[in-house]
Amino acid sequence: MDKNEDKLFNKAFSLALFYLKFRPRTEREMVLYLKKKSKRFKFDDKIIEKVIRKLKKANYINDKEFARWFIEEHLQLNPKGVFLLKLELRRLGVGKEIVEEEIEAMNIDEEKVARELLESRKERFLRETDRKKGFKKAIEFLRRRGFSSGASYSAASSVLNFSLNGDEGRSKILR
Repeated sequence: MDKNEDKLFNKAFSLALFYLKFRPRTEREMVLYLKKKSKRFKFDDKIIEKVIRKLKKANYINDKEFARWFIEEHLQLNPKGVFLLKLELRRLGVGKEIVEEEIEAMNIDEEKVARELLESRKERFLRETDRKKGFKKAIEFLRRRGFSSGASYSAASSVLNFSLNGDEGRSKILR
């Protein structure tokens, strides 16, 4: 490496460390960030690759650890269903195999998470004068948060103490 290339590498590496200061990142996020910055600071893809290699070697970026961190954070602070967690991780650039592996390893009880989320907001759905309408809104709320139909229905039934008669009623409400 010549002196100018070394200078550009150091600048790219410090930008990467700055970006990591706020939260962990995926490899894809880091590459996109550095490509955006490369226009201003005039470093090329070769330097970006070297920075990524160094970050991986130092374990600053690790998609598997990122997926684990992301799932834990979102289950604690902003509960979401498995479907939405998978979707968001894939959007951030985590490989499908890693996503599946980490979701499986976390052994998420989706119904329990849905119940806890609904419990914290149950007053909002109990305010409805028509209980069926409140029940339906609760299920829709959980579905928008990425919970499965079954987990949403079960959580809403147990938290709101309401259920529809038989499978016919259940299938109508889940449409």
